[in-house]
Amino acid sequence: LLQESFLFRGLPKSLAEEALLSEGCEAVAFSPGEALYSPTCFRQAVALLAEGEAAAYKPRASERIVLNTLGPGALFGVAAVFDPVGRYVTYVEAKRPCKVLFLSQPLLEHLFEQDVLAAKNYICYLSGRIRYLNARIDGFTADSAAEKLALFLLQIFSSQKSNSFPLPCDMTRLAATLDLGRASLYRAFEQLDAEGIAVRKGRTVTILSPSRLQAMLPPQ
Repeated sequence: LLQESFLFRGLPKSLAEEALLSEGCEAVAFSPGEALYSPTCFRQAVALLAEGEAAAYKPRASERIVLNTLGPGALFGVAAVFDPVGRYVTYVEAKRPCKVLFLSQPLLEHLFEQDVLAAKNYICYLSGRIRYLNARIDGFTADSAAEKLALFLLQIFSSQKSNSFPLPCDMTRLAATLDLGRASLYRAFEQLDAEGIAVRKGRTVTILSPSRLQAMLPPQ
């Protein structure tokens, strides 16, 4: 999983093996319900989820707004590495027993010195996160519920590389995440279904036409 991560893309396998065995790489186990990262408890390290399942969320009043569901190979914590922040940006909690690899800042600096491609990979990843955040802003400023939903589904589709995928949360929480009423969210799904763009069955969504889903969004 480490070798397949963005950080080691195009690098010799020996560098991933060396990083895995170094003092700067620590494997930590977490139980269900335990916080991997929280605003006040986090590490200045890139975290790789090696086993299990976790959820990233933001609290809103008495609810948790699920931002993403993480599986083996997922990375997080990048925002906490080279910026001496006092708080982390979100919560990441174990949904099932998890094992996480933490790659410390000194380890990353050593890796960048060994191969400049690792530094380029890191910069490319951060650039991708900026594009993702800009897309989220577009979602908040979208004119209609269908546009907000289309953008949300495209983001999952792009990361999953599969036309069928589970929603990361139930409809009530999804409506809150998209800042929509539940009725508006249901109508948006009905619109996509009627137009042959996407169909929902329970928590599973199938994208029937990615190009038409993309066409629903204003040009960037």
